[in-house]
Amino acid sequence: MSDLLDRVRAAFGARFRVEREMETGGLTTAFAAQEVTSGRDVVLKVLRPEVTANLDVEQFLAAITPMRDLAHPHILSPYEAGETNGFLYYAVSHMGGVTVRDKLDTHGRAPIAQTVRIVRGVVDALAYAHGRGILHLGVRPENVLLAGGEVQLMDLGVVQAVHAPRSPELAAPDSTHVEYRAPEQVSGDAVDHRTDIYQVGALAYELLTGQPPGEGGFRAIVERR
Repeated sequence: MSDLLDRVRAAFGARFRVEREMETGGLTTAFAAQEVTSGRDVVLKVLRPEVTANLDVEQFLAAITPMRDLAHPHILSPYEAGETNGFLYYAVSHMGGVTVRDKLDTHGRAPIAQTVRIVRGVVDALAYAHGRGILHLGVRPENVLLAGGEVQLMDLGVVQAVHAPRSPELAAPDSTHVEYRAPEQVSGDAVDHRTDIYQVGALAYELLTGQPPGEGGFRAIVERR
């Protein structure tokens, strides 16, 4: 049992029954949990300590709050966000299903018809979000859920919330998910809706070929920085 899991269980015990650690991403660690009061299955996403070290809590919460109001069939929105015992978190309903990453790891490349269905769902979700000034900036297989026959995009607006109210330039790039970073993210330039569009193209490429795009090129650029 990890030390982080122990600490999260202790911190959230009054609100959530934390069952297990699911995965760690660039910004958060996800935990399978249940609400103590309702018994509802949730995914508890806790911001990693290195992310929160220089983060203004009030600004983060103010930035992520509008994400709870997103109402779209292809968006899995947080239903609450807050701070508990030093942990910044947000929670989403646990829909079951698998991520596109799980599917790729298990089955390899996807059939064309399924690729079209997945990409269409992601694009519909992004069009809705972009119309409300919300970017994703982390579209990749780990953030696309296939549940109950539906395609749902997760973690919309989280990167913006973490970096708000800073400039659109993101923090210096690292080697995490380099294959999905648009050129402007690698170079540290300003990002906009076109960054998400680039990442959708990368998603479609991996679905069709079973391999992420630009693996050598972007990784080599980042490693030289």
